Amino acid sequence: LDRPSFPGWYSDIYSEVKDSMGALLTGRASAEEFIERVQGASDEVREDEDIVKFKRS
Repeated sequence: LDRPSFPGWYSDIYSEVKDSMGALLTGRASAEEFIERVQGASDEVREDEDIVKFKRS
């Protein structure tokens, strides 16, 4: 079975998603803040040429 491994592929994004989701669900962050934080982590990974980028077909 070929399944994506988001936590393994992009652990920096996964960590931010977990932390941001916790903040969102406990009222410490708004939905907009959640999106900004996760998008920021995603942008950093996208721009880092040292991180292998995986593609699904």
